[in-house]
Amino acid sequence: MLGEKMYVRCPADIESATDPRVFVCGQVVRTDEFKRTVTVKVHDPFNYRMFFSDLPKGVIEFPEDSVVRCSLFVGTDVVYAGRVCQITAEKKGDDGYYYYYVQDIQSKEVFRVSEKVIIASLTNGKVDPSVQLKNYELQNPCWFLGHAVVSRSMNILDNSIYGFKELAGSKIYLLPHQINTIMRCLQESPCRYMMADEVGMGKTIEAVSVMKIFMQSRANQNALIIVPETLKEQWKSELLLKFNIPLGTWYKFMRIVRAVNYYSASYWIVANSLYFVIFNLINTSPF
Repeated sequence: MLGEKMYVRCPADIESATDPRVFVCGQVVRTDEFKRTVTVKVHDPFNYRMFFSDLPKGVIEFPEDSVVRCSLFVGTDVVYAGRVCQITAEKKGDDGYYYYYVQDIQSKEVFRVSEKVIIASLTNGKVDPSVQLKNYELQNPCWFLGHAVVSRSMNILDNSIYGFKELAGSKIYLLPHQINTIMRCLQESPCRYMMADEVGMGKTIEAVSVMKIFMQSRANQNALIIVPETLKEQWKSELLLKFNIPLGTWYKFMRIVRAVNYYSASYWIVANSLYFVIFNLINTSPF
């Protein structure tokens, strides 16, 4: 029996309503026993719908027999009480609702909460594999290649060198000399290195990669990037476009305070509690 605020998996295939292969995750708003329908709200807290223009949005009514009860995937991001959290464990309660342990990505605090108070993305939704088998979701040949690619990629990431999994999703291609530099930096604590490669060898990517990996398990830490005035915009664009790190806003585990020049650097180092500092120096000496 479905209850309010339970999460369900709903069909969203515009090409085949009777034999769907596309589904979204939504939260039950109400049920109508007379009409045998379920009204579901499809959440999109992380703006994923921009990549799926054909998926439904808002509050939608479905036939009761077309939706399937589901839980949420462990390891995925959700919103709880205005905080972005990651699900670390799940357990179904005696009342039929799922209860989750979620960890605040910024503060690392852990909470035990009901699915009633969680906002999960439309791309979530974990169901019994037997249900998927029954609907021929897993046997369809067109799914096999994609599944194999994802499985192989995840296996590589899970067995990669410490920290490199954190770089997955960044729009970068690391060359051998960059990998060696990043590995060497990560072996030291505190990490204090000067990167003095030639122009165009990827020092910016190396520095930001080290920062991102180094701070992945540190909560509420500030990072300061000190660059010449002429390079401020380049650093801003590199952070945003290649690493999806906007300046001045919280991004998972760190906050980039701002890009500053040398003259204001002293003030920021003293006035703020800084955990990671990057200096982008330019040699102006004629020798």
